Amino acid sequence: MNTSLKIKIALVIIGIFLASIFFQGSLGGQVIFSKTIEFENVPLPSPRSWKLVDKLEEKEDELEKLQLTISTNSFDFYEYRTIQSGNKITTNKKKLSEHNKDIGFKIVNKDSGEVRIIMVSVVVGKDGIKLISPPGYQIEIEARSNGIKWNKWNTAYKIISPEGWFVLENRYPIINDKIQKVTIQDKKGKKRTANKKVYSIEYFTYSPYSPDLHFSELVDEGKEYLKRVVREALVDLKERRVYSRTDPKVLVADLESMSANFFGRLPILEHTDMTEFSEDPQRSTERVLVLIGANKEVAFSKTGSSAGALGWVQYTSKTYKAIRKAYPSARLIEDFEVGASDHLNSMKAAILLYDYNLKPLIEKKGFNVLNDPRLEEYLAASYNGSPKWVFQSLKSSIFGSFDWPTKLKNETKGYLYKIRYLQDKDLP
Repeated sequence: MNTSLKIKIALVIIGIFLASIFFQGSLGGQVIFSKTIEFENVPLPSPRSWKLVDKLEEKEDELEKLQLTISTNSFDFYEYRTIQSGNKITTNKKKLSEHNKDIGFKIVNKDSGEVRIIMVSVVVGKDGIKLISPPGYQIEIEARSNGIKWNKWNTAYKIISPEGWFVLENRYPIINDKIQKVTIQDKKGKKRTANKKVYSIEYFTYSPYSPDLHFSELVDEGKEYLKRVVREALVDLKERRVYSRTDPKVLVADLESMSANFFGRLPILEHTDMTEFSEDPQRSTERVLVLIGANKEVAFSKTGSSAGALGWVQYTSKTYKAIRKAYPSARLIEDFEVGASDHLNSMKAAILLYDYNLKPLIEKKGFNVLNDPRLEEYLAASYNGSPKWVFQSLKSSIFGSFDWPTKLKNETKGYLYKIRYLQDKDLP
């Protein structure tokens, strides 16, 4: 065989080999392009030479020493919010109120890990919030996909310049006013009682979520913290010998039908926005985990709803009082606001509420419900809405079919939509 023929044969073999790689990648989805698309929502990796959690402790004293001012008067402004309810999406104009104030920022350089403390001023105008950044900085508020811009201590900030920096924490002043009875003396020397408004300032340090803070390190921290609190809550209930209403001989913590995952999912269910969750469930779920991982004990501790629900598992005062009365041996914190803000205490209350709702569920469907793969859905729907809606929905369905939640409100249906995603991904 001559040399030129050998060269031709070699070129043909190489061509066939390259073609096979190309077609294998195109048809089998094994080339780098497909992997990039598949994992495009994975959070940013942790920094190379430093840990983000270590920066949470750095320069805390300097942040706390900032002299922050706040006005006693508040000013109204409006934002447009996108709300998804079932298959319907609406845009509403929401009225907000805020005080002019200074906010302390702890900012971090993404590459070097350098930490700086700066102060930004908030000025409320008719068109919303305006930020006045220190010299050399340009900082803006990032709008979420649901339209939320200003979100108090959890507002998302973007540092435009200098480049490569992000907000890790903000020290946020909150003004409280209370009416107190005081004794005053009039011009004639007579004393009388009058009402006087007394102001006090509270400072709250919090890591606000932003895309720049979305590191896998904090996602993992959030998962581990959730599991730890649930585990400690179950241990505490067991040590206090808190018995189930379903079976008075069995401790609540020993009920095999209720998995610890039921309770670890609750903060995620309560604090994922349905509009954002529909768009990107992974990103929405990890947003909550990032906030928990960064803020630990204070995550969502001051979050309240228009319905009066408070804390990371969104308890209401009326329900909290009923559960305290039903389970005295649990020794839940008496004060509702304190108890709902405390992670361990509120998680215990959530576990007990699941047990509380389990008894009427068994009475309606029998003990076979304990082995029903939809048990978490029934209990979560009862937690979010009311057991009566669950019973009506089950009654209207055929033997509790897959589409059983026909009578539930759209908010609760959204709750179940989230649960099925979290179950599928085995989160947290």
